[in-house]
Amino acid sequence: MDRTQKDAPVKIALSCEARQVNLTIIKSNIAEARQELERIEALIRTGDISDEGELWVMMQHAYHHINFAWNARNISTERYAHLTHQDFNQFGKFPTDVDELEISDPENG
Repeated sequence: MDRTQKDAPVKIALSCEARQVNLTIIKSNIAEARQELERIEALIRTGDISDEGELWVMMQHAYHHINFAWNARNISTERYAHLTHQDFNQFGKFPTDVDELEISDPENG
């Protein structure tokens, strides 16, 4: 990517229905994801990541918590404390209600 593309404005379309969110669930999962990402960063800095498999496991853990923060954002803390296996699997998946970000070409709109 050349400098022009990197500095080009990014257009983002957001389409979210305003609903109550459980900030406790979001905060705890974001904190877990951040801790894992910081761990990955530290291992990279020291050269202590042994292979792609190890990195994959750590990235999966970080993604899991980011996905959980979004997918479980509207459930009660009580339900969160008693998740079923189905809930755990569903909330850990990449969100289906989040559009992928795309960079628009400023010359072609």
